Amino acid sequence: MDSIRCTTWYVIAALTGSCITEDATSTDDLGAMEGAINVETSTLWSTRSIQVCWENPTSGNERDRRAIKEAVEYWWNYRAGFELHGWNRCGGNEDVRVIVTDDEHDDTYAPHVKAIGKNLRDLPNGVVFPHTYKNHWRTECRVLRRWECQQEYAVHEFGHVLGFHHEQGRADTPEWCTEADARQSPFETYGSPWDPESVMGYCSSPRLGGGQLSGFDIFYSMWAYGNDQGKAYFFEHWSDGKTGKKTGWYQGSGCQDVFGHHNDIYSAVMLGRGVAGVRVFQDAGCSGPSQVLTQSTFLGDWNDRISSLQVLY
Repeated sequence: MDSIRCTTWYVIAALTGSCITEDATSTDDLGAMEGAINVETSTLWSTRSIQVCWENPTSGNERDRRAIKEAVEYWWNYRAGFELHGWNRCGGNEDVRVIVTDDEHDDTYAPHVKAIGKNLRDLPNGVVFPHTYKNHWRTECRVLRRWECQQEYAVHEFGHVLGFHHEQGRADTPEWCTEADARQSPFETYGSPWDPESVMGYCSSPRLGGGQLSGFDIFYSMWAYGNDQGKAYFFEHWSDGKTGKKTGWYQGSGCQDVFGHHNDIYSAVMLGRGVAGVRVFQDAGCSGPSQVLTQSTFLGDWNDRISSLQVLY
């Protein structure tokens, strides 16, 4: 079983004025948002720029380190707007120290963190990843899916690095989820629904969200760090209690066309702090029929109709 020293965390991209794709999940009423996200507020970093280093970089673990780094930078940096950077040999006074080893650490061979959030600052071997997974219970990680496992656990463990706990630790976790620490995390709450696709969930489908941040992972992680300010988020294909894996965010004034595969496929919207609403248009160039959305909501009749928009402040 994976170490219970992990958190639930979500990410979205940080390309100013651009739309990017990301992952999302569902709730019956977006406007209510009465659930909890397992974030330990006292452990949040004071900055989104966090330096990472390797305790034991060698030629033998180079591919492992590359897989971990790429996954973290793609999902947490590119998708969610964090700046996890450095990735050099540890020399002292770094923020997060990572070791890749098959040795037992903290009575487990599983990927784990030794502390949550900023409590990891310059902690030796603060984040642990197996090298070959030879002692890990997931035998598929030893050969067939080794690099996928490294990336999946990388996104999950760095959720803990950012201060988040397991999704199944929430008090509103469904009874069918009986994984370790289910309904046992007494931490602060923001307004998120329980997320069946969270990268922080042992009961997520696929497990740990398949190593991809869900839309709620993205939105509420940015909410926790204040990076949601001035942004509007659109989720794709909201149905059967889940959404598609694509999410676009927009910010800034003026007309913005919805490009590429996002065109005409949005199903729900969530508004960041400082956003009064969004005017959506059926046609490109902010022309044709339009409607103003002033709260997080399903799009109703506007599902699959949005071609351009204006964020309102």
